[in-house]
Amino acid sequence: MSGRQQRTGKDNLKNWIKEFFDKVNDLEVDAGETFQNEEGTRVTSRWVLTGTNNGLFGTRPNGEEIALSGIAVFAVDDDGKVERLKVEQDSFEQYRRLLAD
Repeated sequence: MSGRQQRTGKDNLKNWIKEFFDKVNDLEVDAGETFQNEEGTRVTSRWVLTGTNNGLFGTRPNGEEIALSGIAVFAVDDDGKVERLKVEQDSFEQYRRLLAD
């Protein structure tokens, strides 16, 4: 499992999202809280992602339940398009749980 990763460009991000979705069956995301600054140029969301394992983080696709929590911080331009996105999630903890099963 690799550490911090950076992706640039719309196509790279789309590919990463598709690959991630392929590794989690029955994927659901609950945005528990979302905040933005007055100008709407910074948006933060606390979320929980659930589903079942189909090989997430290179683990055996065993159908075990997955629950990841995290925070996403968006920088938004004047046209409402995302300029930057930073995501912090509890990947290592989920990875350890999948290996323990």
